[in-house]
Amino acid sequence: SRQEIGDFMRDHSGFPPEVVPQWNLRFEPARHEVLNAEKRFVNLFNPPPLLKHPPPCPEGLEKHPALHMLEPLRQHCPNISTVLLHLMGDGERELNYFCNWLAFILQHRKKTRTAWLFHGTYGTGKGVLQEKILNPLFSEKYVHYMQLSNLEDEFNGWCEQTLIAMVDEFKLSDARNSNKLENKLKNWIHESTISIRQMRVNQYIAKNYINFLFFSNEHDPIKIRDKERRFNIAPKQPIPLEERFGVDPARAMVDAIAPELKTLAGLLLHATVDITAATKCLDNQAKRDLAEASADTVDVFVRAIKNGDLRFFEVLLDDSVDDNKYQEAARNRVKSWLKQYTGCLLYTS
Repeated sequence: SRQEIGDFMRDHSGFPPEVVPQWNLRFEPARHEVLNAEKRFVNLFNPPPLLKHPPPCPEGLEKHPALHMLEPLRQHCPNISTVLLHLMGDGERELNYFCNWLAFILQHRKKTRTAWLFHGTYGTGKGVLQEKILNPLFSEKYVHYMQLSNLEDEFNGWCEQTLIAMVDEFKLSDARNSNKLENKLKNWIHESTISIRQMRVNQYIAKNYINFLFFSNEHDPIKIRDKERRFNIAPKQPIPLEERFGVDPARAMVDAIAPELKTLAGLLLHATVDITAATKCLDNQAKRDLAEASADTVDVFVRAIKNGDLRFFEVLLDDSVDDNKYQEAARNRVKSWLKQYTGCLLYTS
């Protein structure tokens, strides 16, 4: 502020200027320029060393498709590939898709408009992903770690300068208002701008660069609806990293990640990104399994009607079942639907 500038100049035996120059301070990670005195622009994004001085790519792998990154990783970054594949529930297709997603963010520093959900048990490698891989690639200033309760906070100043947001212990139904939080997350994941609220500052609109990673130990962390277009779902990983590989070998593997980081950055920065795949969710068995696990009775009922699954209604159609008046009413309604849409009644005794 003008007052602070005056205090600073007087404190250093100077004189405050009559006119305070107006500069633009913005967070623009996709812009390589940090300072432009002529345009009075200061970029609040300061690239980390691996972006400021990009390492070379292993010979012969320049422009390698990011959607087929697993084999190059196995060859040149064996410890990173092992940890990531374990975190990914051993899903090779999913790991390739994730590498393409990550390469897009690293190269363009933009939103993918999609998120990833990892679920299973504790100790599968999410902390390793954050501390040993994402922090060095993007800088810990732009990788924000939080828990579910932080998403519900009234103030969200952290959103303005975040490229990767990692949400741990995630289960949407545990939120104070799950419907409100679900709508907020949909907006944050997909929209290009975000409303920022900081303490003692008026609310304002900023560009949204956040790409979300969610981690959960629950079997139903979020309800997956038909044609879900925001969440990529990794296969479930029920085994901790140290239990699978042994405590000492697992820790040695994690310690060996640092020497492989430059190679990983080189592979991702020089890869050919499939932009369509990076901005579109993967339809896989893990998503279908989670949709089934998170479905309530209404979801199952509606899905059976939409899919024409008449076998689902066998009990309702069985007049011999002893039930109450509500079940009888439900049976009659289902019979009328079947008669209307199929022209006949499926009856099983």
